[in-house]
Amino acid sequence: MHRRSTSGCVRLWAIGFGLLLAGIILTADLGLLPAARQLQHIPLADKAGHFVLFGVMNLLVILAVRQSHRNWRGSVVAAGCTLGLIGAAAAEELSQLYIRSRTFSLLDLAAAACGIVGFGLVGMHFRYNTRPGGESRDHG
Repeated sequence: MHRRSTSGCVRLWAIGFGLLLAGIILTADLGLLPAARQLQHIPLADKAGHFVLFGVMNLLVILAVRQSHRNWRGSVVAAGCTLGLIGAAAAEELSQLYIRSRTFSLLDLAAAACGIVGFGLVGMHFRYNTRPGGESRDHG
């Protein structure tokens, strides 16, 4: 029973964070994100935001999927999550070519991809060092 509640918690965090990320993207697309204009004056703040936001999203998705499935195929599923999220980040960045209030940037896309891969590797570390119930693989 504890496993199920933990799995549900991580899944809710992933869903909630995904909604937060979607909300940030939508408000930025509509030109309603005043913080975005202020961040333009801080060197690399935008790149750091892409790195962290997309990276944390991938970490949460990998952990949620891992805890939701008993027959976890770690590297295959994590790679799928990672590639899917990189595809979504690419589509979001490319969409900015058609949105007047946004600016397309390959550097933003690269920062997002690096965050997705980096945080994905963290998610893989959790997979290979713990079992779904939280016990160590070496001791359980």
